[in-house]
Amino acid sequence: MRAEAVEFVAHDLLTPLAAAQTWMQTLLRERMQSPWTPLLRDTQKLLDRATTLSEQYLGLLRAELI
Repeated sequence: MRAEAVEFVAHDLLTPLAAAQTWMQTLLRERMQSPWTPLLRDTQKLLDRATTLSEQYLGLLRAELI
């Protein structure tokens, strides 16, 4: 069960988060003076937090497997 959770976090969760972060960074670079900039920055912070939490959880799962 733990190995399946590791695979889920490592691929099925972190991959789309990384793609969303890339798009968000692109939007922020291209729309620096947009009225949407505050929302984009907040979204970027939430994506960063979700990625950090996922990586921490992945680390715990891997440690349990060892």
